[in-house]
Amino acid sequence: MRKKLFITISVIVLLITLIPLPKRMQLQTHRWDKAIHFSLFSILGFFAQAVLSIFALFYGTILAIVTEVLQKFIPGRVPDVVDFGSNIMGLIIGTSFWELVKKRG
Repeated sequence: MRKKLFITISVIVLLITLIPLPKRMQLQTHRWDKAIHFSLFSILGFFAQAVLSIFALFYGTILAIVTEVLQKFIPGRVPDVVDFGSNIMGLIIGTSFWELVKKRG
C-alpha cells in the first residue's frame, strides 16, 4: 500500500511541476508557487521515507533537480533556484515528520 501511494505521489509531483501553464495561470499561481512546491515535496518526502528509508532524501533531491531542469523546456515553466530550495525544505520536513510518526507508533 505504501509503495503504491509513494509511486502515485511521485507521478502527481511530476505532473504538477511539469504540466505547461498558460499565461493567466502563471500569474495566478505565482503567489502560491513556493508553498505548492513545499507542500508537494513534503508529502513526497513523507512517503519516500516510509518506502525508501535512508534513500528518501536522495530520491527527492534527484526528482527536484530533474523537475527544475525539465521546466526549462516546458512552455509556461521556468526553472527557479528558490523553487528548488522549497522542494528541499519540503523533503526535509516530510522525511522528518515520517520519523516522528514512526517513533510514536
